[in-house]
Amino acid sequence: MNKYRIVVTVGENEIHRLDSEIISQIDLIEVRLDLFSKKFMITKLGEKLRSNNLPKIFTYRLSEDSDQKKKAELNFADIKEFLNEFDNQKNFIDVEINRKNGIFRNYKDHNFSIIYSFHDFEKVISLKKMRDRIGKISGYRSGRDILKFAVTPSNANELVDFLCDIRCLSLEYKIAGLAMGPLGIISRIAGDSFGSCFSYCSIGEPRAPGQVSVKTFLKFRKDFQNAG
Repeated sequence: MNKYRIVVTVGENEIHRLDSEIISQIDLIEVRLDLFSKKFMITKLGEKLRSNNLPKIFTYRLSEDSDQKKKAELNFADIKEFLNEFDNQKNFIDVEINRKNGIFRNYKDHNFSIIYSFHDFEKVISLKKMRDRIGKISGYRSGRDILKFAVTPSNANELVDFLCDIRCLSLEYKIAGLAMGPLGIISRIAGDSFGSCFSYCSIGEPRAPGQVSVKTFLKFRKDFQNAG
């Protein structure tokens, strides 16, 4: 089984807390560009990110795909020069597969690996609909690009069905499946039991419903593994 990797999500309020201890505990950094001011991004963000060698995931969430308040409205021209410095295969950009107006333009012309993501803050998605979404992705690179589905189950049955569907898809694709909200904690702590390759954590306030801190993740993860 591939290593279950810890992604920490950071905005402008958290990036100062990426100390050596946190860096040693995680595998990737998700840079939420929508949670940085334009000034900070231009003058300070690159330096902060260069201070460690961890792979980066560059994400810009539209308002309908996040419960977080943006610090700035950005367009591709604002981030193009900044992104060029990190344009290599070990880093990722996150592209919403259910949106046509994302910020990343001509992303397939770059060297980034890609996370194709889908979010639903109200309900779950069926296996058939996930397959339909995947089938519309052009240029998916097996073994390199990643699929991400984050949904909101309303009961335990929906949660179980979703995780089983993620397990099914993981036999064909590299995938991250996250159930948001309090019901979804198992998908974050033990997602690899269902074929998921990533778990997203915070180092400050949660940046998605149900997201836990790195410290909490590591404690629960240890308890889960010891119980097994």
